Amino acid sequence: TLGPDTKPLGKVTRGVGNGVGDGNEGAVQGSVYGTYLHGPVLARNPEFADHLLARALNVESLPPLDLPVVEQLRRERLRA
Repeated sequence: TLGPDTKPLGKVTRGVGNGVGDGNEGAVQGSVYGTYLHGPVLARNPEFADHLLARALNVESLPPLDLPVVEQLRRERLRA
């Protein structure tokens, strides 16, 4: 159960997430992120990785990388 100032990190597409039946996973409170997800979470979720990097660098967002090989590798990893 999440506290009053805590939001879910995200929703799972498989599994039970936090285990309360709503599919929510993890918790975010201020600049603290918590999750029990296993595996290549950041590699399979580049938007989340970019969000964490932007927070760490104290910038609004990161400039996009225009590298076709990056998108190709991302698609391959998502299929794995």
